[in-house]
Amino acid sequence: MVNISDMSVRVYCAYKSSVSGAGTPYDKPIFVDQKHWDKIASICERIGATPERFIATQFVVLDDVRRRLMTPAGIYKPIGRAIEVYNMFTPSPVDYDRVYVMLSENLGAQAQATPVIKLLENPYLTFPAWFRVVRTPELTAKIMDRYFKNACEEVEADNKLKLFLKKENLYARFECPAV
Repeated sequence: MVNISDMSVRVYCAYKSSVSGAGTPYDKPIFVDQKHWDKIASICERIGATPERFIATQFVVLDDVRRRLMTPAGIYKPIGRAIEVYNMFTPSPVDYDRVYVMLSENLGAQAQATPVIKLLENPYLTFPAWFRVVRTPELTAKIMDRYFKNACEEVEADNKLKLFLKKENLYARFECPAV
């Protein structure tokens, strides 16, 4: 499950503080309603959102009075509206199903004359690092040295990419160290 980190809590508190009108930071203990944070985490996992981004977008559409009244439960209720707001203020997601197919077709066309591993090791070809790691028949020293760290960073920074790789059973190849 997506982790509701201290950063998520700080985002929530920062938005509450910005409209509190009291001139003091909002720092009330907000884990009292852990079930609400768990629900937010569940929604974020389902839609591939980071909790920080999801929480921040919910405050964007509210006036100051409603922001002051926002509770952890208010972040996701009603769920349909919360997801709609998130999508409205989040750039269009990359369709990794399509990207993967297009990159694979490009690789296949070039592989008519050159072995796949040589293509994926070639730094002059514009394949993303995550694709090189996923599509290489075996992780060679060149792939590991040139692309593995960047691939891990790409995957860890993009929840939608991570969800795609997990859905396609391609994520296991990474076993990314903490970046």
